[in-house]
Amino acid sequence: MSVVVFLPCRKGSQRVPHKNIKPFAGNKKGLLEVKLNQLISVKSIDQIVLSSNDEQVLDYAKKLYCSILTIHS
Repeated sequence: MSVVVFLPCRKGSQRVPHKNIKPFAGNKKGLLEVKLNQLISVKSIDQIVLSSNDEQVLDYAKKLYCSILTIHS
């Protein structure tokens, strides 16, 4: 059985602008960086599918060069 994780990161939060990539707790790319690092470190995950309409999110994810990360825009 394979484990696939879907991570949606939409652009345009009304309450917290740029919330997915706003610096947070010492992480330059904020919540996105925290969550992707957590998911990548889980050995039982076979694939991570990141979906976003935010170019900054997509650019950051492309720079990770992670074999289990698939980017869907």
